Amino acid sequence: MENHEPEPFSGDRLATMQTPGLTLLLDVPRVADGAAALDRMTQAGVAIAEALGGFLVDDNRVPLQDAGVARIKAQLQRIYTAMAERRIPAGSLRAQRLFA
Repeated sequence: MENHEPEPFSGDRLATMQTPGLTLLLDVPRVADGAAALDRMTQAGVAIAEALGGFLVDDNRVPLQDAGVARIKAQLQRIYTAMAERRIPAGSLRAQRLFA
């Protein structure tokens, strides 16, 4: 998770700081099951947005709907397939080293 502002999150300032947005990141090559990770990340994003009175958006700051999540999953599948074809399984030790 990253802050949209240049100031990083810090434990001592978290209770009082304000930010226009948070970014949730998925380190695609280093995660073995990207679809499941994306599902968990989307659920966490929805919960955070609801708790903070915000909304979930994609990387273009367009509200993220189920169809958008499906498109992202399809992109992930293409990436994972290309990695597997090159014998670099996502989440593997090899992927961890290559994408460190």
